[in-house]
Amino acid sequence: MTIKIRKTRISDAKAIHKLINNKNVIKELSGYPFPCPLSKIKKDISKGLDDWKKKKAYTFTILADKKIVGQVFLENPSKDNGRYEVGYFIGKQFWNKGIATKSVKEVVKFGFKELGLYKIWGDNDSDNRASGKVMKNTGFKLEGRLKKHCKKEGKFIDVLIWGKLK
Repeated sequence: MTIKIRKTRISDAKAIHKLINNKNVIKELSGYPFPCPLSKIKKDISKGLDDWKKKKAYTFTILADKKIVGQVFLENPSKDNGRYEVGYFIGKQFWNKGIATKSVKEVVKFGFKELGLYKIWGDNDSDNRASGKVMKNTGFKLEGRLKKHCKKEGKFIDVLIWGKLK
């Protein structure tokens, strides 16, 4: 399977909308209602393109064998723009195929080489072990645990913090 990332386009909206509108996917994404309207996806993509111009965030569409399967992001820059947060999602039907790991590796390479970052960090809910595995498999080191940091489906859970230095 060939995995590539490219800058997200407005024309990706319908495919991304279809991937996000799965309860198992959307519960891991903050700020998205279920079901999520297509208008929200289009608005977010437009904002992402504007943020790219302003160097505030970088949104990539993930392609597996030329088919849209998810997105990966560099967002929430530090004041000096030397540190960004990584985030990602993959459509449920594409889970457990190594796609997230390959995509995160590509966006990390972009961050360090193209943006000159000194650090990329990310987090995952402690009940999302697959996301933690992606972080570990892409060379991130566990830096901390925020105890009972967020409430999800009526239960308080820990959030794990990961970091990778250039």
